[in-house]
Amino acid sequence: MGHDPTFEMAAGGRDQIVGFGPFHLHKLHRKLLCGPEEVRIGGRGMDVLMALAERQGQLVRKQDLMQAAWPDTFVHEANLKVTVAYLRRALRRHAPAGEFIKTVVGRGYWLSADDPVGEGRPLEDAMLGATPLPQLHDIIGREAEIARVKGLLEVSRLVSVVGAGGIGKTTLVRAVAHDLAAEPGGSAAFVDLSRVTHEEFVADAVAAALGVSSGGASLQGLCSILARQRMLLVLDTCEHVLSAVSHICEVLLARTARLRILTTSREVLRTRSERVMWLAALAVPPDDQFDRIEPVLSYAAPRLLVRRAYEERGHSPHDADAQTLVQICREVDGSPLAIELVAARVATRGATTVLAELKDNLLVLRRRHGVEPRRQRTLLDTLKWSYSLLTTQEASALQACSVFADVFGTEAVLELAASVALSPIEIIDALAGLRSKSMVAVEHREGGLAYRLLDSTRTFAAALLERRDETAASTYSAHARWVLKMLDQAAADRSAMTPRLWRAAYANLIYDMRKALDWTLHRSADRLLGVQLVAAGLPLCHDLSLSGEIRANCELALSELRRLGPCEPSLELRLVIGLASVSTYLATDPDQASALFQKAIELARATEDPQAECRALGAFATYELMRGRVNNVAGALMAMRPAASRANQPAALWEEEQLRAQYEIRTCDFDAALARVQRLFSEMQGEAQRAVPSFQIHQKINVQVQLAALNWLTGRSRDAIRVAETAAVDAQQVEHGLTLVHCLAQGVIWTLIQTGEYEAVLPHIETLRSAIYRHGIAAWIPVADTYSAVIAAYLGQKPDPARLRSAFYGVRAGVVQIRHDARFTLIADAMAANGQAGDAAEIIQHVFDTSAEPWGKSELLRLKAAAEQMHGRASHARDLLSSAVEAARMSGSVAWTLRAVSDLASLSQGTGLAQSCLGDLASICDSFAGEYETRDLRKARRLLAELS
Repeated sequence: MGHDPTFEMAAGGRDQIVGFGPFHLHKLHRKLLCGPEEVRIGGRGMDVLMALAERQGQLVRKQDLMQAAWPDTFVHEANLKVTVAYLRRALRRHAPAGEFIKTVVGRGYWLSADDPVGEGRPLEDAMLGATPLPQLHDIIGREAEIARVKGLLEVSRLVSVVGAGGIGKTTLVRAVAHDLAAEPGGSAAFVDLSRVTHEEFVADAVAAALGVSSGGASLQGLCSILARQRMLLVLDTCEHVLSAVSHICEVLLARTARLRILTTSREVLRTRSERVMWLAALAVPPDDQFDRIEPVLSYAAPRLLVRRAYEERGHSPHDADAQTLVQICREVDGSPLAIELVAARVATRGATTVLAELKDNLLVLRRRHGVEPRRQRTLLDTLKWSYSLLTTQEASALQACSVFADVFGTEAVLELAASVALSPIEIIDALAGLRSKSMVAVEHREGGLAYRLLDSTRTFAAALLERRDETAASTYSAHARWVLKMLDQAAADRSAMTPRLWRAAYANLIYDMRKALDWTLHRSADRLLGVQLVAAGLPLCHDLSLSGEIRANCELALSELRRLGPCEPSLELRLVIGLASVSTYLATDPDQASALFQKAIELARATEDPQAECRALGAFATYELMRGRVNNVAGALMAMRPAASRANQPAALWEEEQLRAQYEIRTCDFDAALARVQRLFSEMQGEAQRAVPSFQIHQKINVQVQLAALNWLTGRSRDAIRVAETAAVDAQQVEHGLTLVHCLAQGVIWTLIQTGEYEAVLPHIETLRSAIYRHGIAAWIPVADTYSAVIAAYLGQKPDPARLRSAFYGVRAGVVQIRHDARFTLIADAMAANGQAGDAAEIIQHVFDTSAEPWGKSELLRLKAAAEQMHGRASHARDLLSSAVEAARMSGSVAWTLRAVSDLASLSQGTGLAQSCLGDLASICDSFAGEYETRDLRKARRLLAELS
């Protein structure tokens, strides 16, 4: 790493910690922290940030920044621009609204000390979870093509860069993505589809790159999230998944307005509105005689060759080499990847020797090809020539490396050494040789070097490996065992790392896991290894919200286990528990799901695993509660308490208490639920909350949500508002996407609406919507839309009736977590307030049709009475309200009773029931003495005064 001495001298008397916004840069240790969490930044990025921090608040010239990051090395100014863009994205992932690095056009950059809001980047549009763009190396000879692609994107929302393998398509679109992302308000996401093995995983790969939860309907979620984004989506290497990419592009473009898509492929997508740019090779000089190097370097192909073979190694070509370099470029037809391969040889053997070797080998290879177009076979021929120059150990190592789907480190390569008959020392030496010959690419990542094969090289090497049957089987099996080892390591690291860092370290392992599963479960004789991989991969799949993949993998693995015969019970237990956990949300056959849960519980007991028994019982109870089937829940909870005690984990005991409270809420035993939640919340106050995986909810915040709702239901409106507002603040401080969304959608907003604090709800709805988009939890968008429409109706804004109907349809078609009777009731109430009596009646009937014993029955009866009254059927409305009053009292909800009694008293004016209703109304209003006057209470007291 390079350091400019002037910056070091300037730091002599200053504090070694520099703060800006929520960040603290520890200069001595070269670490950047956001709160307690380390922000991972690469070496060059840290060099630039350190240089900016030394003169915080002052302009730092571009030349000084480049000297700090690339001392005594010639690099293009574009590298600094790319590094600054990378830094900004790294900071935005932790502070999405901040723009801390300012640009002074043409001069340099400066680091601010405050916490500004990024211009042109509203909070709701910041993609917090989007993965960083890949590193960009210097671009040679593609300036015109970059400008052309950017021009095409101005007039077309779908542009495809098409060309032969190794022609530079990926490099080109990376450059475009970096340029557009660096613009004010710019945003870009890069999806490497070369790692995707099947078309079914394309949507998940896009979701992962965007940081979008892919649970549920992945493509639908992507549309909802991207509908609000102004961004460029790059889909790289599409040729092997063309059908899926074409479909996804058509759907995304049809359902978004500001999204642009840039793809690379060896074939056109053939979709509507696609604009195609055919990418040619780099410019090669004409077949003239050159006696000086300077005119040769005006052409891109030799300029790339010279850069790679000479300048990066600190040398310069001689004029005598000019004609030879031109001929080398012509032999490889200006193919960038072929030039990269040749350059490594030129650097060590000399241009003249390499040209002779190249001519001899390519002549033989081309004679074998027959009549194929020369340009189409150039890269393959060059790869074959480069491969022929490898040592035996290097050739074996290259084939072994082709099994990796993503980047890999030295330790991973060591795991494969024996499979290709190499010792650890031999494979390390071979890897160094491959690196020097440009057969493997090197990336500088946190913790050391990482290697990767370019797509063309990987395909070439894999084809060679497949010809060696026994070696291929041994290598793929070794790769699968390495994946299993990494998955076990990921499980061990989970409790020691924050969720954000854990995902950054292990998320891309999913691609190698899929490749290993494809081998072990479909092509290998070692099916047990595949079953073990499925079980070990469950935490990773859960974290990535791959519920459908979990179900398919577990079902296949359990089928293999049955075929294999008796096995380790704990392995079967992990698979059944994994399948049961996703069945909570995906199962469509209640009887089949119940049988699965029972099997999981029995296996857990048979293996004496109380923690697994808790998970199985909790999943079963949750499944039954979400579907309103409470008959079997009590027994499950009775069994869960001793299992949680045996597990000796506070979190397990708390989960049992929370589920019991949910059961009491579902059965309308509100007083018991309130006492339980108050006690539980008090217990949690002194406990440090563990890190929460992305797919779970912070337990303490969840309890606050329950407490707020129960306070309102039992007539404690002042406490309800206080707890709800506190929960909203606490949930934002936790910085956990699903927790914040759950807190607002399931508790805070609902509670505040019930108290009638409509204006106070509006900021929370915006926060909810912002959190949904920032964290990519698309399944909850219908809830945010519902609350917006409901509040508009309550505030008398007369929203279009279609808007409330759309809210109902969205919730009804949504995931099971959002399809709650309380939400349907809220929509029906808003419809009644908006004059949509018929629509309200339809929703109420829907709830009665789908729930044997609807939650909040008194509210549904009250709303049904309102619809009857609007249709002039007052007598029937009074009967329904009498039933509503009785149901509310039986539930123990003072708040519901107040509403039902108020409506009945209002409707009974001038009838024989008036006096009785007046007494009931006075009694219940008295019970709210000293409480905050909610909208319902003010209405009841006004009515009482009128009737009196």
